[in-house]
Amino acid sequence: MSSIAIIGKPNAGKSLIFNRLTGLSQKVTNFPGITVEVKRGSKDGLDIYDFPGIYTFSALTKDESVAIDKFVQALGENKISKIVCVLDATKLSASLRLGLEVQHKACQKNVPVSFAVNMMDEIKKNNLDFKNDILH
Repeated sequence: MSSIAIIGKPNAGKSLIFNRLTGLSQKVTNFPGITVEVKRGSKDGLDIYDFPGIYTFSALTKDESVAIDKFVQALGENKISKIVCVLDATKLSASLRLGLEVQHKACQKNVPVSFAVNMMDEIKKNNLDFKNDILH
């Protein structure tokens, strides 16, 4: 069975995408003291995994370390056939740094990566010009 991993920074909208793809209404939290869980759903023969948010692959907290370890383990065990890295349009520079790290890890295992830019509604709501205000 093919599988997709959804990864990105905390609060980038990963779970929203996961829920829309699977039809579920899962909530993923990785706050201190709360168990870090990877959520799994299926749709049309496709397993979809929603990983807790991370900032980089250099963990600063135990929760982040657990999330990273679970992602790297799944990637190493060939459980992931595609990755969707969710980028937060309002924090694009930081999201792209993580995106490049994800791409590097995926390339080592020949796993394709797609990038989904989320939070565009926040860009519009705050009257920001994505091309001029965010990318420069």
